[in-house]
Amino acid sequence: MSKFAEVCQNDTGCHDFGVLDKVVLYHVEVSWRLTLLYFLLTPINSLAVAASMKVSITNLVECLTDLSDAVFQNRVWTGKSLTEESTFSELVCQTFDDTGLGDALNDDAIPLELGADATSTLRELAAAVREVDDTLPAAELVTSPQMQRVRNLASRALQQLK
Repeated sequence: MSKFAEVCQNDTGCHDFGVLDKVVLYHVEVSWRLTLLYFLLTPINSLAVAASMKVSITNLVECLTDLSDAVFQNRVWTGKSLTEESTFSELVCQTFDDTGLGDALNDDAIPLELGADATSTLRELAAAVREVDDTLPAAELVTSPQMQRVRNLASRALQQLK
């Protein structure tokens, strides 16, 4: 039985402000401790959730296939396809955000589903993607040396994942 219930069982106890003050202070103290505990544990819970996230290999393979394909990029990014539409930035977001790869690469550990070689290559790919000037017109972007490096790394990562 809670202290509040004990005090209120006695008719005279609830009228004694000294006892009632003690009950209120007890509940404030418990509430404060629970609130503090929640805020202290929230970052730990968030980290545990992030650490338990896995990379979607199926989606990653699809994204790497598109990142490694100059013909696809030329057709879709330049608007030559009537049925497909995408951009470099969109593909980068799909590759690193939507698959969970970006979170996995931020950790120093090697994600089990990727393996050491693929993880190393994917970290190189992430660095190479940051070097691409995505403000270039699509046709120039596709033929840029930076995109050629991205395609090479994406192809290597694909081979390592298979």
